[in-house]
Amino acid sequence: MPLKILSYDELYGWTMDRVVSTIGKKNNCTFCGVFRRQALDRGAASLGVDHIVTGHNADDIAETVLMNSASRTSFLPTADPALHARSHAR
Repeated sequence: MPLKILSYDELYGWTMDRVVSTIGKKNNCTFCGVFRRQALDRGAASLGVDHIVTGHNADDIAETVLMNSASRTSFLPTADPALHARSHAR
């Protein structure tokens, strides 16, 4: 099977750098995910491929966990020190 390289710019007229500069860093993951999935579908269709298999390794999983944890950290409520002191005062 031949290697088929597609770019977001070639497919959509947008690069991820341009998306980020236009919409900012928040929510740009949505664009990348949609672009990537459509690029895989279009590439498969152009090659006459019926199935697509993707792989992930432990680094991918670790990166995703760390990125999700880091982005949600600021939204986690912190414990009130007064509540902590009262629960241990007994």
